[in-house]
This record gives sequence, structure tokens and C-alpha cells, in this order.
Amino acid sequence: PVQNNLFVLSVKDRIKIIKSFIQKDYKYKNINLENYEEWLKFQYGDYFAENFPMKYTRKYWTLPATELTTSWVGDRMHKTTIDEILFGAMCEHTNHSYYASEMRYPKKDGYKSFFKLITDNCNVKYNHEVMEIDSSKKEIMFRNGYKTNYDILISSLPLPEIIKIIKDVPLKIKEASEKLLVTSVHLISIGFNRPDIAKYLWFYIYDEDILPARCYSPNLKSLDNVPKGCSSLQFEVYSSKYKPLKMNGDNLLNHVIEKGQKMGLFEINDIEITDYRKVEYGNVIFNRNIEKNRKV
Repeated sequence: PVQNNLFVLSVKDRIKIIKSFIQKDYKYKNINLENYEEWLKFQYGDYFAENFPMKYTRKYWTLPATELTTSWVGDRMHKTTIDEILFGAMCEHTNHSYYASEMRYPKKDGYKSFFKLITDNCNVKYNHEVMEIDSSKKEIMFRNGYKTNYDILISSLPLPEIIKIIKDVPLKIKEASEKLLVTSVHLISIGFNRPDIAKYLWFYIYDEDILPARCYSPNLKSLDNVPKGCSSLQFEVYSSKYKPLKMNGDNLLNHVIEKGQKMGLFEINDIEITDYRKVEYGNVIFNRNIEKNRKV
């Protein structure tokens, strides 16, 4: 995490972060944490919180940290010690402290290969769009006219979407579902005609004038993800009804290409292929009312 790797920052910034980190123990000694911003300042001090995770929060979650709860944090944010801060401020190489010590990724066919056992052993029916679910009759009706009954229904639909198609849903539940928040993710993928573009499995972008919040390298997960002699990067840009994007499609793609060159990630002649797509349901937003609305 950034807080453990301050070495690349200016001396001025490192001093401010360290002083702020030490002062937090006195400033927030008796605080009753009510939101994510307070949690960040309590853990890392004001200067680091305001200049790194709070900026990233606005890009990734599309809301200010004051609007988020802390129920999702768990081990996802490393609780740094003063020794780690000081070591990372003075030394370029630090110990691994990411919350997931191991990740597994298929050598071939990507994440979809995880579902192969399911698809090989189940009767999967394609082109069946659900129009209505009658929970009293335990009946599902599809747009193509097909009907079926169920004993137990397992749905992967987002809660706001399944509520729309369940028959006779009480108004209270409909209203609660409409208050559940989610981000949309815009994926900008770039394939390169060189094998050495991707240097890191993933990295975060805190600059507010650069729209992507995060970037990862599919070819570093598996060489099967790119043709021989090539590499790839995928940038993530987030939006929501609280933070709509002012550009989409080619405009967003051009923005990423321009900023990527300025960041020194690649040159325009390195690009072999590009792709843009939007995933409507990206990440659940853990705003302060989420638990109350989900319980309804």
C-alpha cells in the first residue's frame, strides 16, 4: 500500500505524512468513528488521508468518504504502524503487506473457466429473459413465452433489478431497493505490440485529472491472455448517478490513451488494439444507509 511505500514522494510530503501520522493518536484519541473519512484520518492522519485514499475514494466509489460506512473495510485497508511508515519512507524495498497473500488465476481461458464444471453438468438454457417472478406460485415467466416452476430460486440479478420483476412487491421494499447504490465501471482495454508494456499486476491512480482509478495487466495474470510478443493494460473508470461521466466511448478511450502517454506507460505506436465497454453494475456502494435498506 502507498502508506508503506513513501520513498518515491518528495521529502516535504514524507515529513508531512509522518508528522500527521504521529499527531493522529492525540487528535483522534477519543473519537467515535461515524464514517469512512473519520476512519481514514484515525488510521493514517489528516495529510495522508486527504491526499491519497480520500481522493481515490471519490474516483472509485464516486462519493466523498464522509458518505461511506466502514462495514466493508475489514482487512482491505492495511492498518500501518509507525515502524512501517518510517521504513517505507527511507527504503525503496518494503515487505509485502497486502491483505490477500495469494491469488489464483487460470492459466488458460480466464475467470470464465471456473464455470466450466457448472456448464458441463447443468442444463443451461440460453436466450431466456425473465419477465416476472410470481413468488406466491413459485413460477417464473420468460419473454419468449416459456414458464417454469421452482422449489428454491437462486438469483445473480442485482437486488434493484430482481425487485422490479417480482410480482406484488410491497411499496416499502420497492422504495428501499431504489435507495441501494452502485457504481458502473467503464473498462478501457489496450493491447500492445510489445511484450514489456505491463510492469505491475495492478496499480492505483490518485491524480484527479486522470479519470481511471485503477489499472491492471491481464497478460501478467496469464500469458494466454495475449498473443505471443504482446502485452495489455485495462483501465477502470467509475461513474454513478452521483458522479456521471462527461465522456464515453471514443472520447473516454482517447482520454486514457493521452493520459497513459503522459504517465510514461506507453507510446502511441505501441498500441495494437483497443476496446471500450461499460458494465452497468460495477461495485456496491457502501453508503451509510445500505444496511437499513438491505434489511427491508
